[in-house]
Amino acid sequence: MTTDERLDRLTERVDAIAQGVELLTALHRDLEQKTAARFADTLGFINRLARVISVAPKFYYNLSVEHYLFSLLQFSFSVQN
Repeated sequence: MTTDERLDRLTERVDAIAQGVELLTALHRDLEQKTAARFADTLGFINRLARVISVAPKFYYNLSVEHYLFSLLQFSFSVQN
């Protein structure tokens, strides 16, 4: 094998490696974008969940008070009849 043939073969290998690196770079960039979008969605979900959790005790307290008053009202009607 001559020096020129070896050089050509080496050039082909370098080109193949460069193409592989370009492909991996593009795939990595795409994965980073998808991961960032998923992270943003997850963060939004966590924020909404935190909001629900902060409001839920008040809602359940109001619900229990309303339930108590409704039960009291039903009891008073049943006693009258």
